Amino acid sequence: MRRIKKRRRLVLCAGIAFVIFAGICCYYIYNAKIRADKIETGSMRSDDVESLYVGSGIGTGSAKDSFVIAEGGDTWGSWGLLDVFPGRGYIDCDFECNTTIMTNNIDGEHYRREKIEYEKMDAVLYDMQTGQEIRRFDLPELAKKACPDFQCRMLYDCKPREDGRDYLMIRLEDIPEKSTDELVEKYMIVDIDTEDVVIRDSIEEAYDFVEGDESEEEAKYGAEINGEDWRIPRKSGDIEPEIWGVRGSEGCVQISLSCTDLPEQNTLLYDRFPELEKWSGTAGKSVYIYVGGHPSIEDIYALLEEQGE
Repeated sequence: MRRIKKRRRLVLCAGIAFVIFAGICCYYIYNAKIRADKIETGSMRSDDVESLYVGSGIGTGSAKDSFVIAEGGDTWGSWGLLDVFPGRGYIDCDFECNTTIMTNNIDGEHYRREKIEYEKMDAVLYDMQTGQEIRRFDLPELAKKACPDFQCRMLYDCKPREDGRDYLMIRLEDIPEKSTDELVEKYMIVDIDTEDVVIRDSIEEAYDFVEGDESEEEAKYGAEINGEDWRIPRKSGDIEPEIWGVRGSEGCVQISLSCTDLPEQNTLLYDRFPELEKWSGTAGKSVYIYVGGHPSIEDIYALLEEQGE
């Protein structure tokens, strides 16, 4: 009887050991499977992407007075204020990079991370009037010095200020090793005159830094401009430009519309922006006009009305 009980204990122990061994094997097989990311590689150069910028010019009224012409008759399809320092210049990117794309599907969840190796990623500042290159900013090098173990992901915004301090904002990401690595973002802020760099952990903190406090007067002005139902009467039908008061601290108002919606005749507009008139009626192009100062709603209507109608 004792031998039988002993044999049963041995069988039981062997069974338990087998279950544990099988569980361990399954665990490692499963984890090996989920660690096996699908890897794809790719490359891109700025030469592969057609620039949206077509032309630019400055005005005669305020230091911020300027305009940019972009490809595309629909202003939503162009860059607008994103890459412009009104009255000063515009930013375009000169880049060449190789990308490792890591993807995986685990328990019905899709994971994707990208590791980017830049041959170069320069933010290039061009003169608003001449279109000539003024300065280059080596964004990966600036990021490497200010925030090691993070990679440049994209040029997020350009923030002009009325006081002349202008900033680039770049979104950074941690450098991943696998698709399931949790994404960590930071924002690098670059003073385009000094190349001083500030790092912030969120986009809200980044905007707080570059915009500063908005006065009650600035907030009221922006709300009035942004809240207006902009409709410019024309014989052919009303046009509806996109007009943004942005922030008073930026010192300008942005007017966005198709070049075909520019008035044929308007002394106020074309005296203030002499190089703009030649673009009136041009199909397939958008214009972004930056009117310096704090023009009233009536001032803006006067710039866009068709004289003689």
